[in-house]
Amino acid sequence: MQTVARGGEIEPVTFSGVQSFNRDTWNVYFLQIAESGSEVVISGAVPQHFESGSFTEKFKVNGQTYELKLTVVAAESSSSVAETSSSAEPVSSSEGTTALAARVANPLTFDLDGRTLRFGGVEYADVEVFDLQGRPVAIFTQARNSVSLDGLRQGNYVVRIHSGSNGLIRRVSIK
Repeated sequence: MQTVARGGEIEPVTFSGVQSFNRDTWNVYFLQIAESGSEVVISGAVPQHFESGSFTEKFKVNGQTYELKLTVVAAESSSSVAETSSSAEPVSSSEGTTALAARVANPLTFDLDGRTLRFGGVEYADVEVFDLQGRPVAIFTQARNSVSLDGLRQGNYVVRIHSGSNGLIRRVSIK
């Protein structure tokens, strides 16, 4: 379990002796995964706009499932952040899942990484992209994890993502 303030960095989690690695979920889109030889290091910085709450990310290492649990708190609460764990020690479970650490709060989050819009917190979402006059430019229905905005010209757009009764609207700049 790791607790980190928005704008802070998670403590890296390292797997050694890795023969096979797979990321099963994309709830925490900002995680960076570096593979070098038989070692995998998971790290990342929590964006300032990321919602506070608890999140879980699942990985499969050498056929065994691991959960990285992360609790995000507001930046002003950073002085109370104390509990972190960087080990990847298996914790036995009746379902064959190993827990590394956390939970999920506000389910819907998204961020623009280059021309890829990644979102998390929900399994599927509808993504609508509008120009600044409110005209629809692109619509993606029942998208999973991310959508590519390669077909859009450089400029500013408004993105609306919604899944069920959850929704987010934000202005983005595509370069």
